[in-house]
Amino acid sequence: MIKRWGFVVIWLSLCGAAGANTVPLGVYSDLRCIPESGDVVGTQITLMADGQHQNYVLVQWAEGVLSPPQLHKITIQDNQLQWQVDFMGQPMSFSGQVTQEGLQGHWSAPLNQQLHLPAAPSFWQTAYKPCFGGVAND
Repeated sequence: MIKRWGFVVIWLSLCGAAGANTVPLGVYSDLRCIPESGDVVGTQITLMADGQHQNYVLVQWAEGVLSPPQLHKITIQDNQLQWQVDFMGQPMSFSGQVTQEGLQGHWSAPLNQQLHLPAAPSFWQTAYKPCFGGVAND
């Protein structure tokens, strides 16, 4: 019995060590459609991996019109997820972490604001058809 518990403790320790630099994969979004105007507003961030120990972020936001999605590598430093995007022709960085409330962090200048996104289904799975009257691959 002691050997079995020892194995469990070692296994959990290794999992914890291996998980120290892992990214909680998923979709974090407040992207939504305003039915009266047809405008789309908000931000959607998808954290994903390539299966080769590299994590990526897919970022898309809208203020009336959807921006083209941007795919970037994620770096992890001091338990902070970090990446850079192009925001209206200017480089902008994000630093934050996933908490029980969702993705929490801060965009640098030129936006210079906090970001709080809940874990949520993708806009493309739930709101595209009601908003635009079709499906993404119609």
